[in-house]
Amino acid sequence: MIQKHLFEPTLIKSASLIAPDSPRQAFYNIRLFAYKNIYTVRKESGAKGKTWDMRLWKFDSFEEAEKDFERRIKQKTNPNRKSERIYKVRAIDHEIKKPQPSKKRTTHNSRPYPSNQGYQGHQAAFI
Repeated sequence: MIQKHLFEPTLIKSASLIAPDSPRQAFYNIRLFAYKNIYTVRKESGAKGKTWDMRLWKFDSFEEAEKDFERRIKQKTNPNRKSERIYKVRAIDHEIKKPQPSKKRTTHNSRPYPSNQGYQGHQAAFI
């Protein structure tokens, strides 16, 4: 069994927006991911269930990425927006915890693994 969190981004926040007055049923999905201390805001937009545009923005800090995530939602749901398409929040998930920075292991004057575990080789991570 492979541990997904070692190889795939972790979802931090997500929101799903719809434009109820849009004749084409426009949608806007946005997600905030963390992977190896890099934070990515990813948006997908389209209509009638088809994604027409997907974009990524990368950030070095969680705070910057979160600010961009919230700004984009606020911008799309602003009733005074210049565009005729005003989105409404369909679903939003802010309950996911803020990621903790990964700790780098040191090998000088200390053991890289807990003394009661010992080194079990690279296969141990996949058991």
